[in-house]
Amino acid sequence: MAKKKHTFVLTDESVNGYGYRVLTSGIGREQFLKNPVMLYSHEYGLLPIGTWENVREKDGQLLATAKFDEGDPFAQEVARKVDEGILKCCSIGFNILGIDESDDLKLPGQIGPTVTKAELLECSICAIGANRNAMRLSEGLPSPTVKVGGRMTLTVVQGEKPEVINPQNSSTMTEQEPNQMNQLQQQVQQLTETNQTLTQERDQARTELQNVRSAEIDALLTAAVNDGRISEAERPQWKELMNVAPENARAALAKLNPRTSLSQMLESQKGKGEFAGKSWQELDRAGKLSAFKAADPEAFKNLYRETFGTDYKE
Repeated sequence: MAKKKHTFVLTDESVNGYGYRVLTSGIGREQFLKNPVMLYSHEYGLLPIGTWENVREKDGQLLATAKFDEGDPFAQEVARKVDEGILKCCSIGFNILGIDESDDLKLPGQIGPTVTKAELLECSICAIGANRNAMRLSEGLPSPTVKVGGRMTLTVVQGEKPEVINPQNSSTMTEQEPNQMNQLQQQVQQLTETNQTLTQERDQARTELQNVRSAEIDALLTAAVNDGRISEAERPQWKELMNVAPENARAALAKLNPRTSLSQMLESQKGKGEFAGKSWQELDRAGKLSAFKAADPEAFKNLYRETFGTDYKE
């Protein structure tokens, strides 16, 4: 059992060991006060070792009194070390809700952003903390006051590199854990540049594909104009249809029959005039059925069908 209750500075607005800081005024405590849990070194998977009482804000600091679990041997061992001054540090765990990277809020030595809004989740007793002022208050001494540009009055401790915990798609950080904000910002920048490159490549590929399709459509329509399936005046409408419904347009174009020119018609009718209007019997008696069949096979078959009531078979 702890010999006495100790008051800790949970956090303040000074620049921590990783170059960023958290504004105490922006830390939301409503949910935390419903469950003011105390962990050891932010071990979220282990049972709490106590709770925090009398949580309050004073002079830019967030203060609270530690209450250790008397029924937990490990918690009592931590409490003993706190009593004896072996453990003095604490560290908050919080969700980031807002940051400001402007120089207006930066203090001397601050290289990272300022967390302007956060949600307090827990506060842990730990061996080494990132916030140099987040410590057990010495007995009989007033809590340290942080002044802009002033010297830190508490011992500076060396922390580890920052880490961001993101269990539910929210940025959860601890002041004890390493700050990876700068690394994350670099990763975001790299991903942004990669996305821009991929977007450019996609747009270029789309343009090339459109050019290929346009060239193919022009070739199909040119062929259709040349063989008389469509006129030159009809080309724009067919091109629009090709762009809107390419499959349907291709099928319709393929079904069109080539138009026969006047010279072609005259050529095809050449030699057929002698058979026009003649009956089967007349052509047979004149010995011209074979010539008629060679000159106009379709007319020959039609005349056979009209004469004999059945289709002509070769």
